[in-house]
Amino acid sequence: MGAMRVVAFSPSNQWYDKIQTHFSNHPNRAINTNPHLQFNNTQNQSNRRNLFPCFSTDASKTPNPPTPLTITSSPLVVVGSANADIYVEIDRLPKEGETISAKNGQTLAGGKGANQAACGGKLSYPTYFVGQVGEDGHGKLITEALQSGGVHLDHLSAVSAAPTGHAVVMLQSDGQNSIIIVGGANMHCWPEKLSDEDLEVVRNAGIVLLQREIPESVNTQVAKAAKSAGVPVILDAGGIDGPISQELLNFVDILSPNETELGRLTGMPTESFEQISLAVVKFHKMGVKQVLVKLGSKGSALFVEGEEPIKQSVISAAKVIDTTGAGDTFTASFAVALVEGKSKRECLRFAAAAASLCVQVKGAIPSMPERKSVLNLLQPKTAKQRSLQMAHFEVTPTGPEENSAQMRIQPEKLVSFAAASSKLSFTHSLSALSLSLSLSLCVEDIRHRTGARRTPLVRRHTALSQRFRSLARRELSYKLQHLMADDLTAQLATATLDNNASVQRAQFSDRVPIKSIILRPDGGSGLAGKLARVGGWVKTGRKADKDAFAFLELNDGSCSGNLQVIVEADKGDLGQLVLTGTSLVVDGVLKLPPDGKRQKVELRVEKVIHVGLVDPSKYPLPKTRLPLEFLRDYVHLRSRTNTISAVLRIRDALAYATHTFFHDHGFRYVQTPIITTSDCEGAGEMFQVTTLINEAEKLEKDLIENPPPSEADIEAAKLIVKERGSDVAQLKSAKASKQEIGAAVVELQKAKDNFAKLEERSKLQPGIPQKDGKIDYTQDFFGRQAFLTVSGQLQVESYACSLSTVYTFGPTFRAENSHTSRHLAEFWMVEPEIAFAELEDDMNCAEAYVKHLCQSLLDNCREDMEFMADKIDKSCIDRLTMVAKTPFVRITYTEAVELLTEAVKNGKKFENHVEWGIDLASEHERYLTEVRFQKPVIVYNYPKGIKAFYMRLNDDSKTVAAMDVLVPKVGELIGGSQREERYDVIVSRIKEMGLPLEPYEWYLDLRRYGTVKHCGFGLGFERMVLFATGIDNIRDVIPFPRYPGRADL
Repeated sequence: MGAMRVVAFSPSNQWYDKIQTHFSNHPNRAINTNPHLQFNNTQNQSNRRNLFPCFSTDASKTPNPPTPLTITSSPLVVVGSANADIYVEIDRLPKEGETISAKNGQTLAGGKGANQAACGGKLSYPTYFVGQVGEDGHGKLITEALQSGGVHLDHLSAVSAAPTGHAVVMLQSDGQNSIIIVGGANMHCWPEKLSDEDLEVVRNAGIVLLQREIPESVNTQVAKAAKSAGVPVILDAGGIDGPISQELLNFVDILSPNETELGRLTGMPTESFEQISLAVVKFHKMGVKQVLVKLGSKGSALFVEGEEPIKQSVISAAKVIDTTGAGDTFTASFAVALVEGKSKRECLRFAAAAASLCVQVKGAIPSMPERKSVLNLLQPKTAKQRSLQMAHFEVTPTGPEENSAQMRIQPEKLVSFAAASSKLSFTHSLSALSLSLSLSLCVEDIRHRTGARRTPLVRRHTALSQRFRSLARRELSYKLQHLMADDLTAQLATATLDNNASVQRAQFSDRVPIKSIILRPDGGSGLAGKLARVGGWVKTGRKADKDAFAFLELNDGSCSGNLQVIVEADKGDLGQLVLTGTSLVVDGVLKLPPDGKRQKVELRVEKVIHVGLVDPSKYPLPKTRLPLEFLRDYVHLRSRTNTISAVLRIRDALAYATHTFFHDHGFRYVQTPIITTSDCEGAGEMFQVTTLINEAEKLEKDLIENPPPSEADIEAAKLIVKERGSDVAQLKSAKASKQEIGAAVVELQKAKDNFAKLEERSKLQPGIPQKDGKIDYTQDFFGRQAFLTVSGQLQVESYACSLSTVYTFGPTFRAENSHTSRHLAEFWMVEPEIAFAELEDDMNCAEAYVKHLCQSLLDNCREDMEFMADKIDKSCIDRLTMVAKTPFVRITYTEAVELLTEAVKNGKKFENHVEWGIDLASEHERYLTEVRFQKPVIVYNYPKGIKAFYMRLNDDSKTVAAMDVLVPKVGELIGGSQREERYDVIVSRIKEMGLPLEPYEWYLDLRRYGTVKHCGFGLGFERMVLFATGIDNIRDVIPFPRYPGRADL
C-alpha cells in the first residue's frame, strides 16, 4: 500500500453551469434511473420485497446469472464515490513551470467507493453500491466495470446536472502515485434526504462502508441509519482534506485512515508506531472505539480501545506496479472478512494478502483480486508453515448447540501437526503446549457430557495431548521445563511471547517507568502479578502496623502520579525509607490493592536494590507545599516538586509539538548563532560579549606582580645595544674570524630583543584598550563588537531566501532591567520564516501553530494539564480547548485603539493612556482578549514608529505590515510581520532609526541579490507555557531563570 498525496477539488459552477450546489434545489432521485445499467434480473425491477436479489459466486464470469442463488449472508453496502481515473505514466513529477512527456495514458474506472465495491464483488461477497455518476462516457465506463465485477447497481444513479467525477493519477516508475480529484457528481446533486430505498438497503446490510469523497451530510445520514439498525459502519478517512464532524464520528464503529491521513486529521506526528498510537487515542476520546490504520510498506494495525494494538506486517508483492487501489482493497477486504465472522487478526491478514495482490496490477478496479487468489496467497507453502498455522487452530461447534462451549477438534489434522512438530522451534513448542491444554480440556468436556471415562475419542484426544506435551517439554527452555505440571494454564500465561499485559521497561535502563504502569487504560490493574523494577524519589512515606511495613509514594518524574510501594521491615530500614526525598530502586510484584483504594495497583517490594539517603534536618523541600517564590532559591532541586515537574513536562510537550508542527508543514530547522554582531530589534538592550575585561584584569594583575621597566632600565638596555654594536664593528675592522664575529652578532641581537621587550612593556597601561577616546574593539576576541542575540530572525531570514520555509528555536537574551512577572533576561523563541508569502500568510501560520500547540497538550499531556487545573488554574484546560477550536479575531491596530477608546468612554480605566501611536500595554491586550472578544485576537498594521526597521512599510507610509497574536491571560504571545524586501526602503528605514548600515550589509545583500517577499514571526516560548499552565510568574516556567540580580548555577 503506497503512500498517496491527494489534492481534492470540486468542480466549480464556472466549469459546469448546470451544477446545483444547494440541497434545497435537488429533487429526490429515483431508483434505477441510470441509463448505463443493463439489468439481467428483471424480477428485481418488479418485486421489491426481496431486498437482496441474486448474486453470482463467481463474479468475474457471471455478474447476474439467470438462475437466482439464495443469499443467506447480509451484504456489504458501499456508499461513496465513483471516478474515471485518468492514468498518466511518468518517471517523476514535473517541477514548477516544467512540461514533461508521459510514457502512456489511459482511462480506467475508479473512485474510492467504486473501488471498494468492486473489491467486495470480486471477493464473491454480495455487494451493493450506492452512488452517483454523470450521464456521460465516464459514467458508462464505471457502470460497466462495476457490473462486470458482480456489484449490484440498482442504487447507482446517473445525474444530468454534473459530470462523472474523475481523477488524474500521475503514476511514477516506482509505483508511487500522486492524485488530483475532481468531485463532479460525487460532490453535487445529492438529494437533501436520501430515498427510503437507499436507506433500507443500508439498514439490511451486514456491514456498511463509507468514504469521504461524497458530502459529509450524505455519510452522516447513511451512518445514522445503519447505527439505528445495529449495522456496523466503517469510515475510510481518505478523501476530503478537512476534519470529520463529531456528529458523523458518533455513528462510526471503525475509522480507517492511512498514516498520512491520521496525522492530518489529528495534527499529530505519525512517523513512529508510538506516535501513531498516541494519535489514535485522540479518536478514541472522540468516541471511535476501533481505528484501523494503513501503514503502507510497514503494514497495518488495528487499535481497539482498552486493548493492545493488533499489528499486521505487509505481505510482500513480487513487483509493485501501481499502489492506487491498495488502500481501498485493504479496507474493503477487511470489511468482507469481518462480516464473514473472521477474527480481527484474520481480517488483517486477509486484507494484507488482497492488498499485496492489488499492487501488482495497473488500475484500481482491474487490480482488485478474486477470492481464490487471496486464499492461495495465504496458503502455507512449507510443512513448517502449515504446522504453525495449525497451531492457531479454530474450534468448531459440535452440532446444533452453536452457542455452547462444547467443541471438537479434528484429530487427523492434529496428527499431521504432531508429525511435523518434532523439529519445531521454541515458538512452535509453545503452540504445542497450547494444543496439549486444549486437548485436555476437550477430554474433560467429553467425559462430562457422556459420563464415560474411556471412549475411542477420549483415548485419541488423550494420546494427542500427551504427544504435544512431550514435544513441548523437549523443546522449551529450562524455565518452562520446570513449571508446575498441575497448573498448565499458569504455564501458558508465563510462557506467552506476545503478552498484552507486560510491563514496559525503559529503553536504556532495566527499570520500569512508573508512567507505563499507572497511566495504562486500566490504571495498571492488568499488570497484577507481574515483576517490576522501579526507581524514584519518595514523595511521602509512613510506617504502619507497629512498624511492620511502610507505605511509600514513589515518583520518578515520568508523570504526575505516584506509585504506592509497600516495603516490609525485613527489606530495609523503614525509618530511612519513609523520608521525603529519599531515592529508591526496588524489585517487587505488582498487586491489586484492597477494594476502595484510590490506586488501581501497588508494588509489594521483594528486594531493595538502592537507597539514596536524605538528612531531613537539612533537606530544603519537605513534603509540605512550598511557595514558588521560595523554590526559586533551589532551582537545582525544585523540579522534584509536583508543580515544577508538571510544568517541565508540559514545556517538553510544547517543544516537541513545535518541532512536529513545522516538520509536518515542510519547514527546515536552522540553528542560528547565539553570538551576533547585529541588533535585530534596534533597541540597544543587548548583552555584550567581550574578552577585553578579562584581558584587562589579567594585565592589571601582571603589572602588579611584574612592574613595567623604568626609564633608567630602558636607557641601560639601550646602552648595552650600543656597546654590542661597537664590539661587532671593531671585530670586523680587525678582520677577526667568522666565529668571533658571529658570536658578537648573536650578543648584539639579544641586546636588541631585550631592549624591544622593555620598550614595549613600558607602554602597557592598565584598563580596557582605547583608541581616539573610545574602546578599541579591534583588540577584542572577534575584532569587533559582539552581543548575545536578541533574536535569530535576521540570520534565519537568509536561509528562508534559499530554503523557502525555515524556523529556528533557541535561547535569546535581553538586557532589560525589568522585574515584572512577564520578563526574563534569557528566554526561548520560536521563529519561523516563510518565503514567497505576505502578512495574511503569516497570520494564518501563526494561528495554525498556536492551535496545534493547544490541541497537542490536550491530546498528549492530559494528566499534567489536569494537575494544573486542580492545583493552579481551574480554567487552563477550558482555555486551551477554546483556543484550539475557536477562529481568531483579526482587527487592525487602528480598530483596536478605537475599541479601547470606546471602553474608556464607557468607564473602563486603564493605567496606560490610550491614543493612536502607543505601543499597546498588557492591560490593553488582555482587555481585548478577555473582555471585548473573549478569544484570541490578531492585531495588525501597527504604526511604523513603534516597530522594527525590517517590517514592510504599508502604502500609507504610516503603518507597517506587522501583527501580534494576543491571547487571554498573557496578552501578546506572538509578534510577526511581513519583512521589507525593497532595498531602498529598508536602507531608508535603517537610517531613519539611527542605526549604522555597516553591521547590516550582509542583511542588505538579501535585497540586492534575488529579493523576494517573505514574512515570519516569533513566539515567546515561556509565555506559551504561562498561557498553557496558568502559572503567574514567567520565572517558574523555565528550568533555570535569569533575571536582574539572579543567574543561579
